[in-house]
Amino acid sequence: MDTVGIICSIIAAFAGIITVIFSYLMWRDSKRNILKQIEKKHHKINQIENQLFLQRRSNFWGWGDGELKMKQDKLQSEIDYLKRLL
Repeated sequence: MDTVGIICSIIAAFAGIITVIFSYLMWRDSKRNILKQIEKKHHKINQIENQLFLQRRSNFWGWGDGELKMKQDKLQSEIDYLKRLL
C-alpha cells in the first residue's frame, strides 16, 4: 500500500516538472513576450543611434563607428526574426 502512494507521488512530481517546463516554453514564444523583446531591441537601437550621433558630432570623419554599426545591424536582424515569429 505504501509503495503505491510513493509511485503516485513520483508520477505527480514528474507531471509537475513537465508542466512547468511546458508553460515556460509556451510563455517564451508567446506573442506578448515577443513584442516585449522587439520593444527592448528597438530601445537598444535608439541608444546606439544616440551614441553614433554623439561620436559623429565629436569626430567629423566618423571613424570608429564600425562596432556600433555591427551591433545595430545585429539587433535589427534579431527584430526581423522576431517579427517573422509573430
